Amino acid sequence: MLALSTAGNEAKSPSADASGLSENICQKPRQIEIGARRCRGGAIHLGERDCSLQRRHQKVWGKAVAVLAAAARAKIGATCAKPCRHGISWRRHDRVSVEDGEFYFIEMIRASRVEHPVTEMITDIDLVLEQIPYAAGRTARHAG
Repeated sequence: MLALSTAGNEAKSPSADASGLSENICQKPRQIEIGARRCRGGAIHLGERDCSLQRRHQKVWGKAVAVLAAAARAKIGATCAKPCRHGISWRRHDRVSVEDGEFYFIEMIRASRVEHPVTEMITDIDLVLEQIPYAAGRTARHAG
């Protein structure tokens, strides 16, 4: 409780507002990256990679596809695809922490990732080629 009080005082000092956000603490998280993209009539998720093997907060190795229960994969995929369906971005890559069947967002990226060839191999969709009609104002070729 002392830590919350101290954090509130630190927040209040420059801004006169002591409110803040708290996050779940994951003791043994797995970091999963999952892609999603908009397509005709909605959005799809593009599979996932387990990127938990890290050194100094940098990914050392990623495994595609991640070892996830089917229900967890479906839930994470649907959640990550939902913003694309509502026009937030054409394509995105989200990082989530997974622990004990629950997941928590770490980061949302609206750009191509260096690992896009792995996603292309898994999905058989050329993600770079798909950007061309979208950039020209047309619908992407694949319906998902």
